[in-house]
Amino acid sequence: MRVVFWIAFILAYIPGKLIFPTKILGKENLPDNKKGLLLVANHLTWKDILIIIFSIPGFRFILSKKENGKNPVARFFLKLFGVVFIDRDNIEVSAMRNLVKILKEGNSMIMFPEGTRNRVDASLQPIKSGAALIALQSGATVMPTMLADRPRVFHRTYFYIAPVFKLCDIVARPYNSERIAEATTILETKMREGLEYVQNRAALKKERKRR
Repeated sequence: MRVVFWIAFILAYIPGKLIFPTKILGKENLPDNKKGLLLVANHLTWKDILIIIFSIPGFRFILSKKENGKNPVARFFLKLFGVVFIDRDNIEVSAMRNLVKILKEGNSMIMFPEGTRNRVDASLQPIKSGAALIALQSGATVMPTMLADRPRVFHRTYFYIAPVFKLCDIVARPYNSERIAEATTILETKMREGLEYVQNRAALKKERKRR
């Protein structure tokens, strides 16, 4: 799995950076220890995942809705790149335990807590509670990674790496429904703050270019 990923990454990195030029903000927020890292991002288009991978190189498991794996051929190849398919509307206990296990073993993961792509605008949709629950149960370090807008071919994309945090250090046990709701609110707030920051920076850069 990892070998397949790195072969594809090496072949695609330079073309990918040329096709989707990206201004990366917040590089100083990258933790020294990248094990057990849960990357959460806003979801605007399928290109989002490419921006994340090219901006923060490294193999990570990627959560995707089960509908994306209906085609058996596509499902086979996507699994080779670390894609894990889940039922976003009804995540089974066994599937949740598997995701927690992946993070506890020191692997990193990419999640889109909105649950689906935002086809309307670049604002953040209300996020699902699954990401917060997984972060609490695994003790993972959470890192919001936010895109200012939809990536477009040969247009600069602004991508922000926000400061990391641990929900398990903020929200007290036991992790009942009330505490999970609290953790979800905290996660959504931090993602909104990151999105506002990167969108403001992008708008400022564009304004300077017009002058």
